[in-house]
Amino acid sequence: MRLKSNEIASFMAAAKPPAAAVLVYGPDEGLVRERGEALGKKIVADLADAFQVTALSDTDLKADPAALANAVGSLSLMGGERLVRLRGAGDSCTEHVKATLADMAPADLTDVWLVIEAGDLGPRSSLRKLFEASKTHVALPCYTDDARGIENLIRSAAKDHGLSIAPEAVALLAERLGADRALSRSELEKLCLYVGAGEITEADVRAIVVGDGETTFDGLVGAVTGGDLKAADHEYEKALTSGMAPVGVLRMLTNQMKTLHMVAGLAAETGSVQEAVRALRPPVRFPRDKALIRQASLWSRPACERALALLEAAETECKTAGVPGEAICGRLILSLTRSAANARR
Repeated sequence: MRLKSNEIASFMAAAKPPAAAVLVYGPDEGLVRERGEALGKKIVADLADAFQVTALSDTDLKADPAALANAVGSLSLMGGERLVRLRGAGDSCTEHVKATLADMAPADLTDVWLVIEAGDLGPRSSLRKLFEASKTHVALPCYTDDARGIENLIRSAAKDHGLSIAPEAVALLAERLGADRALSRSELEKLCLYVGAGEITEADVRAIVVGDGETTFDGLVGAVTGGDLKAADHEYEKALTSGMAPVGVLRMLTNQMKTLHMVAGLAAETGSVQEAVRALRPPVRFPRDKALIRQASLWSRPACERALALLEAAETECKTAGVPGEAICGRLILSLTRSAANARR
């Protein structure tokens, strides 16, 4: 069956997925991933737990047509409930999925759930039709947030950070966000970190969120991870002048380092930084993809891990030490930028 838009909230709010197999699909890749992960976390506490979670892709099914059925039918080594995740699915997976669904118990009798994440499947998609025709399994569509959806997301993000938000700020954000749920969440996180406390105003939005996922502080992050000492110093001064808190700067750098760490791991598997960046979800769009490829060539996985440890220590120091946070953050920016500059030589 296919969930209607007014049924999705209650389906997602259930303690356990009300269907043993769920197809999450749609053009909003960030929302597909968010809902797929949310469903998975209702079943297992840790999606990285290899004893309870089996992660597959369409490539895995091409290499081993029985992989999906084997994963669903195998017993858990630790006992308890299990999750099988099939990501990047398409119509090439339909026959494998069809055979597997035939052997699955209904949700109230099962100890294994199947969550499939797919892209924008059209009405003629065989995979989508398979789930829509089922009486026990569910097709969950993920379309780009409408005006009400993005406004709810904005208010929820502000509330989660203990902030209020002016109506005109909500309206402006709704204009600038919404194309991708994951990108919208990322930009709202940056905005909330910038404001810190009190109310988010229209001026705050204009100062931080440019639109289409860009922010006024991207220049600082790019300069640091790209090894440009002069630009990093200039952009950090601009950030402080605009009112950005040092902890906010550290957290933005932390987010970028986590992305670079992920790219480094993917590059080790694919053998190419370019392929690793293309594999990121949600996708990194031009011209950001070119900048990320340049940055990733300077940061190995161990280098990212060292940087993340330093960033965590610096944030702790900012909150506990008597030294001004601006100085702590400035020293670390200099150190990280020099590391990237040295890697270019």
